[in-house]
Amino acid sequence: MMSRTYKHILFIFFLSGVIYLAAVASAQENTATDTITRPAVEYKSDQLRDPFKSYLAVEGRTTSAPGGPAQGELDLSKFTVQGIIWGGKMPQAIINNKVYNVGDSIDGAVIVSIDKSGITLSFGEKIYDLTAPGKKSFSGQANQGG
Repeated sequence: MMSRTYKHILFIFFLSGVIYLAAVASAQENTATDTITRPAVEYKSDQLRDPFKSYLAVEGRTTSAPGGPAQGELDLSKFTVQGIIWGGKMPQAIINNKVYNVGDSIDGAVIVSIDKSGITLSFGEKIYDLTAPGKKSFSGQANQGG
């Protein structure tokens, strides 16, 4: 004689099989009539950098020149670097009393990297370097205005 629990287990399996067959039959009927329409998705990156564009072009790499910027170049004299935090997961720089991260934009230039030697900016097709506050090069003149 079959125990009561065994009968309940058989009934549950039978019931689940019937439900499964009904669902399969219903799905086969609806496949011919239903079509899935997907909306068109357009990606806009706003002011983020292009991940497929190389910003490491060596031929365009320049540093601040004493004669002032030419047309279409970045004027590095208007950037004052007060501090750099480069040892953690999110390097940051304090430029003109504001805190910036890698990827932020300053006057149309994008911060490409921040490390212990300074900040690398990308403007147009060129790469510019801003030196760290303690790494200024001296050209025989005293630094005024501390």
